[in-house]
Amino acid sequence: MAFGCDDGVVLYRTGSVRKVTEPAGATGRVSALAGTEDSPVVVGNFSSTELALIDTRSAAMRLVDLGRAFGSFTRDDSGDVVVLGVDGADEVSGRVTGSVPAIPAWTPPTDFTVARPTMTLVTAQ
Repeated sequence: MAFGCDDGVVLYRTGSVRKVTEPAGATGRVSALAGTEDSPVVVGNFSSTELALIDTRSAAMRLVDLGRAFGSFTRDDSGDVVVLGVDGADEVSGRVTGSVPAIPAWTPPTDFTVARPTMTLVTAQ
């Protein structure tokens, strides 16, 4: 299990708790997290333009700057991270490999509790 907090992430596994601190000089916080059964890397939002990649094996965090604001993200069936940018384009994280128009551009609300566009990937079996 992984829990985001103001200055990093807390990992819990079989009675053990580990703290993952944010990279030196980083200013943000990890909140929404997405993991998969098959990947030791958990993804979280860190700032309006950065995702946090948290390796649960090493308790290390790496930030990925997308270069623009994003609204939400999810994981696909292969474990890739798909990001919905505020300009309405999807991106695959780690490195941007493509962009697909999805919704009209929008401005993120300053209050994180306000409803916003989000996405869920569903694959036909």
